[in-house]
Amino acid sequence: MPRFRHSAALAVSAAAFAAALTLTACESTPPVAAGDPVTIADPRLSVLDPVGQSLLRFQAPVVVDRPGQPLQVQVPVTNVSGRDTYYADYRFIFFDADGQQLEPVQGWEFLNFDPGQSRRMIGAAVHPTARAWRLEVRRAR
Repeated sequence: MPRFRHSAALAVSAAAFAAALTLTACESTPPVAAGDPVTIADPRLSVLDPVGQSLLRFQAPVVVDRPGQPLQVQVPVTNVSGRDTYYADYRFIFFDADGQQLEPVQGWEFLNFDPGQSRRMIGAAVHPTARAWRLEVRRAR
């Protein structure tokens, strides 16, 4: 079991390094295959429409949680389509240490994703007691 954890950690590190090189090498990244190890499944990420579920791939979130400061989250997202632009609305919902939803809830933000383009969905809690988060994504209205 310990060797598996080490191998998995090494694979994740290698994938993150490769993704960082790709992001610094050009303005947008090439399409990411559905089975790509950079793509993650995270229960905090919720895509609310079938088209977005098929076109968007999420990478590991970047979370800044400093004592006494509001929680900040950035989630890299890639449109894996080779031809379709995806227009997204997204919002972050934040929760305190007891799992209670914090108010006010962030309003919907708009982002468009050209084919193969990667962008970051960014959110910051209003209240410093935020300890957890969820990202909701839907097709723009």
